[in-house]
Parts: sequence; C-alpha cells; structure tokens
Amino acid sequence: MTRVPQILVVLSALAFGGLGLLFMIDPPRLAGTVELGTSPFQTIELRAMYGGLEIGVAIFLLWCAASPRRVALGLWFSLLAYGGLGFGRLLGILLSGVAGGPHWMLVMVETAAVVLSLVGLAILRRHRPAQ
Repeated sequence: MTRVPQILVVLSALAFGGLGLLFMIDPPRLAGTVELGTSPFQTIELRAMYGGLEIGVAIFLLWCAASPRRVALGLWFSLLAYGGLGFGRLLGILLSGVAGGPHWMLVMVETAAVVLSLVGLAILRRHRPAQ
C-alpha cells in the first residue's frame, strides 16, 4: 500500500502543530500578520485558539497517521478542518468587502489542503483490499 495518504496526514499535522507552536511562543508577532489585537486578554485567546487548539489537532492527526486503519479519519478531518477554514475566510472576505492582507493566499493554501486530502482519500480507495 502506498504511504502517500499517511504522509499527507503527517504534513497536515506539521502545519497545524507548527502554527500552533508559533502562536504559543509569540502570539503578538503572528497576530500582526492578520491584524488581530494583542491586549493581554486577546493574547490569552490567541494562545488558546491559535496555539492550544492547533497543537491538539496536530496530536490527533499524528495519532491518525500512526495506524493505517486511522489514516482515512485523519484525511477526512484535514479535509473538513481546512474546508471550514477556507469557507469561513472566503465568506468573511465576501461579506466584509475587504480582501487585503494574506487572506486570499490563505484561501488558496486551505483549498490546496482540501484537494490534497481528497487525493489521499482517492488513493486509499483505489488501494483498498478487495472484500
């Protein structure tokens, strides 16, 4: 069986985990890239939502990647997580009328992650043993 789907889940885990660690270490610096506030209360929220939650997601995805039986679960999770992020961001751009900053680039990255998750699921389906 090909390891591509498993590698895609690991890459998703690294993306979530890397961003999560960066937000845990230096939330004000990263918040500035998307024009978020950095008061003490906002910094706590940034560490929790952008740091802690993303680290938790990364751990879950690594757990999924650790077993061939859970790789599809990790791909589905990645597809839905990145799809939700991309949809929310795109809707926000359309409703606000503001498309500056990194938002279009992030929509493209999130869309690419959705496509890669679909590719991984297609590979798994093609290599599924006959029953």
